[in-house]
Amino acid sequence: MAKCGIILGIVVLASVTAILDAGAAGTMECYICSADQPQCLKPGADMKQTCSADNETFCWKSVTKVGSGQAASRGCGKYRGIANVSVGDDECKETEVTGAKVTVCNCNKSGCNGEEIFDLK
Repeated sequence: MAKCGIILGIVVLASVTAILDAGAAGTMECYICSADQPQCLKPGADMKQTCSADNETFCWKSVTKVGSGQAASRGCGKYRGIANVSVGDDECKETEVTGAKVTVCNCNKSGCNGEEIFDLK
């Protein structure tokens, strides 16, 4: 029984360490691309990168629609806002800027700024 307790303790310690490491600096991965890259609308795995700054714990995504056209941008860090619209943590906001519909989102899970709409629940 003592041996099982020691093994269980090691497993719990390893799990806690893995959870803490997942939130540690330099481990956040986000899709990174710009509006001048058409593939940014549907980013592939090659666009997912580890964020470089120690304090980057968020990913952001911006999708702009004008008429039937659209473009996307994605990156590490927190998107601070556009046209006096601030975007909070794990939040998306829509606004209109000079006739373009712009949706901007922040999220704090690795890879959360991919093609799909954020699951912010």
